[in-house]
Amino acid sequence: MHRWVEPYESPIDSGLRYWGAGVVALLALAMWCGGAGEGARPDIGWLPPAAALAVCAALIWRMTHIGVAVSDYGVRVRNVPRTHTVPWSAVERAWVGPATRCPTARVMWIAVRGARDVETLLWLRGTNDRRGTHEGVLLDAADVAYVVDLINRRAVVAG
Repeated sequence: MHRWVEPYESPIDSGLRYWGAGVVALLALAMWCGGAGEGARPDIGWLPPAAALAVCAALIWRMTHIGVAVSDYGVRVRNVPRTHTVPWSAVERAWVGPATRCPTARVMWIAVRGARDVETLLWLRGTNDRRGTHEGVLLDAADVAYVVDLINRRAVVAG
Protein backbone atom coordinates (compact mmCIF):
# COMPACT_ATOMS: atom_id res chain seq x y z
CA MET A 1 0.00 0.00 0.00
CA HIS A 2 1.38 3.39 -1.00
CA ARG A 3 1.22 6.43 1.28
CA TRP A 4 -0.23 9.27 -0.78
CA VAL A 5 0.53 12.83 0.35
CA GLU A 6 -0.84 16.11 -1.01
CA PRO A 7 2.24 18.34 -1.44
CA TYR A 8 0.30 21.55 -0.71
CA GLU A 9 -1.94 23.01 1.95
CA SER A 10 -5.52 22.56 0.84
CA PRO A 11 -7.87 25.45 1.61
CA ILE A 12 -10.41 22.83 2.62
CA ASP A 13 -9.12 21.20 5.77
CA SER A 14 -9.29 17.42 5.57
CA GLY A 15 -11.20 17.37 8.87
CA LEU A 16 -13.88 19.52 7.26
CA ARG A 17 -14.03 17.04 4.38
CA TYR A 18 -14.81 14.18 6.72
CA TRP A 19 -17.32 16.22 8.73
CA GLY A 20 -19.17 17.21 5.54
CA ALA A 21 -19.34 13.65 4.29
CA GLY A 22 -20.37 12.48 7.77
CA VAL A 23 -23.23 14.98 7.94
CA VAL A 24 -24.51 13.81 4.56
CA ALA A 25 -24.25 10.19 5.71
CA LEU A 26 -26.26 11.02 8.85
CA LEU A 27 -28.89 12.79 6.74
CA ALA A 28 -29.07 9.72 4.52
CA LEU A 29 -29.48 7.52 7.58
CA ALA A 30 -32.20 9.80 8.98
CA MET A 31 -34.06 9.73 5.66
CA TRP A 32 -33.69 5.96 5.47
CA CYS A 33 -34.97 5.41 9.00
CA GLY A 34 -37.73 8.02 8.69
CA GLY A 35 -38.83 6.86 5.24
CA ALA A 36 -40.15 3.56 6.55
CA GLY A 37 -42.27 5.20 9.26
CA GLU A 38 -45.73 6.71 9.30
CA GLY A 39 -46.66 8.55 6.11
CA ALA A 40 -44.37 6.55 3.86
CA ARG A 41 -45.87 5.51 0.55
CA PRO A 42 -45.98 1.71 0.53
CA ASP A 43 -45.67 1.57 -3.26
CA ILE A 44 -42.37 3.50 -3.19
CA GLY A 45 -40.95 2.65 0.22
CA TRP A 46 -37.64 3.85 1.54
CA LEU A 47 -35.34 2.48 -1.16
CA PRO A 48 -35.48 5.36 -3.73
CA PRO A 49 -34.80 8.14 -1.19
CA ALA A 50 -32.04 6.08 0.42
CA ALA A 51 -30.46 5.41 -2.98
CA ALA A 52 -30.67 9.09 -3.95
CA LEU A 53 -29.01 10.15 -0.70
CA ALA A 54 -26.33 7.48 -1.08
CA VAL A 55 -25.50 8.84 -4.54
CA CYS A 56 -25.50 12.38 -3.13
CA ALA A 57 -23.15 11.32 -0.31
CA ALA A 58 -20.81 9.62 -2.80
CA LEU A 59 -20.69 12.75 -4.98
CA ILE A 60 -19.99 14.98 -2.00
CA TRP A 61 -17.29 12.58 -0.86
CA ARG A 62 -15.64 12.69 -4.30
CA MET A 63 -15.93 16.48 -4.50
CA THR A 64 -14.26 16.92 -1.11
CA HIS A 65 -11.37 14.59 -2.00
CA ILE A 66 -10.28 16.14 -5.30
CA GLY A 67 -6.64 17.07 -5.69
CA VAL A 68 -3.17 15.77 -6.48
CA ALA A 69 -1.14 13.44 -4.29
CA VAL A 70 2.31 11.91 -4.71
CA SER A 71 3.97 8.78 -3.34
CA ASP A 72 6.95 6.58 -4.11
CA TYR A 73 4.79 4.93 -6.78
CA GLY A 74 3.74 8.02 -8.74
CA VAL A 75 1.11 10.74 -8.99
CA ARG A 76 -2.57 10.36 -8.14
CA VAL A 77 -5.01 12.88 -9.61
CA ARG A 78 -8.49 12.79 -8.10
CA ASN A 79 -11.23 14.46 -10.08
CA VAL A 80 -14.95 14.10 -9.40
CA PRO A 81 -15.72 11.42 -12.00
CA ARG A 82 -12.53 9.35 -11.64
CA THR A 83 -9.06 8.95 -10.18
CA HIS A 84 -5.97 8.80 -12.41
CA THR A 85 -2.95 7.03 -10.92
CA VAL A 86 0.19 7.49 -13.02
CA PRO A 87 3.45 5.70 -12.10
CA TRP A 88 6.60 7.83 -12.10
CA SER A 89 7.93 5.91 -15.11
CA ALA A 90 5.00 7.21 -17.18
CA VAL A 91 5.10 10.84 -15.97
CA GLU A 92 6.77 13.08 -18.54
CA ARG A 93 6.30 16.39 -16.76
CA ALA A 94 3.86 18.65 -14.97
CA TRP A 95 2.91 21.99 -16.47
CA VAL A 96 0.43 24.84 -16.08
CA GLY A 97 -1.97 25.55 -18.93
CA PRO A 98 -5.52 26.58 -19.77
CA ALA A 99 -8.39 24.70 -18.18
CA THR A 100 -10.58 22.66 -20.51
CA ARG A 101 -13.88 24.12 -19.35
CA CYS A 102 -12.63 27.66 -18.74
CA PRO A 103 -9.77 28.63 -21.11
CA THR A 104 -9.09 31.90 -19.25
CA ALA A 105 -8.25 29.97 -16.07
CA ARG A 106 -4.96 28.15 -15.51
CA VAL A 107 -4.68 24.65 -14.04
CA MET A 108 -1.92 22.11 -13.53
CA TRP A 109 -1.62 19.28 -16.07
CA ILE A 110 0.32 16.00 -15.93
CA ALA A 111 1.87 14.92 -19.25
CA VAL A 112 1.79 11.11 -19.52
CA ARG A 113 4.03 9.11 -21.86
CA GLY A 114 1.97 7.35 -24.52
CA ALA A 115 -1.39 8.67 -23.25
CA ARG A 116 -3.45 11.84 -23.06
CA ASP A 117 -2.42 14.52 -20.61
CA VAL A 118 -4.33 14.51 -17.33
CA GLU A 119 -5.97 17.75 -16.25
CA THR A 120 -5.86 18.30 -12.51
CA LEU A 121 -8.21 20.43 -10.47
CA LEU A 122 -5.38 22.52 -9.00
CA TRP A 123 -6.49 26.00 -10.10
CA LEU A 124 -4.02 28.87 -10.21
CA ARG A 125 -5.38 31.79 -8.18
CA GLY A 126 -5.79 35.05 -10.05
CA THR A 127 -7.08 34.29 -13.52
CA ASN A 128 -10.59 33.24 -12.56
CA ASP A 129 -10.97 33.27 -8.78
CA ARG A 130 -14.69 32.52 -8.68
CA ARG A 131 -13.96 28.97 -9.83
CA GLY A 132 -11.93 26.41 -8.02
CA THR A 133 -13.36 26.55 -4.53
CA HIS A 134 -16.29 24.32 -5.49
CA GLU A 135 -14.77 22.57 -8.49
CA GLY A 136 -11.15 22.33 -7.53
CA VAL A 137 -8.39 23.44 -5.22
CA LEU A 138 -7.55 27.13 -5.62
CA LEU A 139 -3.84 27.73 -4.93
CA ASP A 140 -1.42 30.65 -5.12
CA ALA A 141 1.14 30.69 -7.93
CA ALA A 142 3.97 29.76 -5.54
CA ASP A 143 2.10 26.67 -4.31
CA VAL A 144 1.33 25.50 -7.85
CA ALA A 145 4.95 26.14 -8.89
CA TYR A 146 6.15 24.05 -5.92
CA VAL A 147 3.93 21.09 -6.89
CA VAL A 148 4.94 21.35 -10.57
CA ASP A 149 8.63 21.47 -9.60
CA LEU A 150 8.28 18.53 -7.21
CA ILE A 151 6.59 16.37 -9.85
CA ASN A 152 9.07 17.39 -12.57
CA ARG A 153 12.08 16.55 -10.36
CA ARG A 154 10.63 13.11 -9.53
CA ALA A 155 9.71 12.48 -13.19
CA VAL A 156 13.28 13.23 -14.35
CA VAL A 157 14.74 10.83 -11.77
CA ALA A 158 12.26 8.07 -12.67
CA GLY A 159 12.37 8.62 -16.42
